[in-house]
Amino acid sequence: MQKESPDIVHILRIAGWMWLSYILALVVTDLVMYSDAPRSMLGVFYLTCGAEALLFLGLSYWSLAQKILKRYFIPLMLLTISALPIATGRIWMPPLPPGPMSNIEGMTLRLLPVLFIGMVLTAWQYSWFVIALYALGTALLEVAILLVLPPAQADATKAAVFVAIIRSVSFLIVGYFISRLMQRLRVQQQELAQVNTRLVNYASTLEQLTISQERNRMARELHDTLAHTLTGLSVQLETVKAYWDVQPETARQLLDQALSATRSGLDETRRALKALRASPLEDMGLLLALCKLAEDASER
Repeated sequence: MQKESPDIVHILRIAGWMWLSYILALVVTDLVMYSDAPRSMLGVFYLTCGAEALLFLGLSYWSLAQKILKRYFIPLMLLTISALPIATGRIWMPPLPPGPMSNIEGMTLRLLPVLFIGMVLTAWQYSWFVIALYALGTALLEVAILLVLPPAQADATKAAVFVAIIRSVSFLIVGYFISRLMQRLRVQQQELAQVNTRLVNYASTLEQLTISQERNRMARELHDTLAHTLTGLSVQLETVKAYWDVQPETARQLLDQALSATRSGLDETRRALKALRASPLEDMGLLLALCKLAEDASER
């Protein structure tokens, strides 16, 4: 069973903490602005809102729920952050004394920050079509609750519907731009992944070419030193063998020449092998070269 990626879970947790912080800010605002409101009714309302935010936050931290729900986990979280606040705000919100946020328009605008968080999450994960469904669904849910439980004021329903329409249009516009930005980001990530793949292939090819070139250079070095030396030594030794019984003096001179050629070839071979070795001091610097030397010595 697969669980959601760490990025998605992290963003959902941030959204949950933002929702909870917004509710706390509303509690402080209503206690200051509407001191005459019934505290018990406000307490029940905000306890319900807080429980919804805590539910959302708890699900984001509950890894078992993510494993069980799998692909339905994010839709459930979006439903939690959109449908529950609308239902609570329309059904459980107590009447408040006259004020800037106590009328029907203000009550509708109270839901805007939370629903906007849900819209951003929707635009981040889905296409613009799903964003349109989110905007239309939140508006229809609010209108349906208003029709079932109409407010006391006659014109309040029209005002609430108007605000819901404006909110939905705003969601569509902002969600469209967020969706386009996310699509462009995903395309760039795919292009970057393709470029990285090509770079890895290029690096592998370059490594193989470098190894092949180094092998060819080693072959040339060994051919020019060791092979020539051994070939000349073989010829001289054959000559010494031929002269050994016939002209011992000449054989001894040829043997001395062979020994000299052997020493010279050995020096050339050592020089070639030294040139083939990497220079730790030049390639790695003094500190890394000393560390490498110590490691080699400890291994020996």
